[in-house]
Amino acid sequence: MNRIHWYEVCFWHDENEDEAEEKACSFIVKTEIEDVLQGEKAAPEILLRSFCNPYTAQEYRDNLTAVFEVDESEARFFDIDDLTERVTDELGTYYKRKSA
Repeated sequence: MNRIHWYEVCFWHDENEDEAEEKACSFIVKTEIEDVLQGEKAAPEILLRSFCNPYTAQEYRDNLTAVFEVDESEARFFDIDDLTERVTDELGTYYKRKSA
């Protein structure tokens, strides 16, 4: 079985949290992508495919501020229990919430 990698993807953040926008938010991506650089590029696209319509996805892309790998214990601070549907496409293998 392939190792699971977790990426935190942040939007509207600022290094100085006092200046972060009110919309500042972070999400977790669960993936089997091993290459950290590839993962950092793919993680926002995986996330946006999973929860955004094409109109809001562009706004998120424009306001992406950070992507970094975290361990599972850090990922647990997010709602990750439903990331169970395994998908493999041109981005790699990742997990999303079950389709309705």
